Amino acid sequence: TQAVNLVGDMGDRIRANATARGAYATAAYGGAPAIQDCAPSVDGPGGNCSLTQLAEDDLARWMAAVRIALPTLGDTAPTAEVRYTPPAAAGAPERFQVSVSWLEPGANAPLTYRSDVLIVPRGPLV
Repeated sequence: TQAVNLVGDMGDRIRANATARGAYATAAYGGAPAIQDCAPSVDGPGGNCSLTQLAEDDLARWMAAVRIALPTLGDTAPTAEVRYTPPAAAGAPERFQVSVSWLEPGANAPLTYRSDVLIVPRGPLV
């Protein structure tokens, strides 16, 4: 249930800031995006950020939430990843593959929950 909620949360963040596109790819940050203080926290009120900074902030906060919510066994921490695939052609959707993996007690292999988020380009508003 936690994994489903976490993947859904990142999908919602991507949809809310869809124009940030590839800035949501965890690989763009070497797997370690940094908090940009875009959102309010106990440390401060948050601030205005660019779309790219907001994407990095979303990723960093989401990855921290994954580490808190999913089990850590020994040296095996849960992982969180977003892969971005640009549209194959004009008018085609952008694809974001959002996944989390973790190791349950007594399990021999990690479990993974993954979902694709497709952002379909909108035509001009009439």
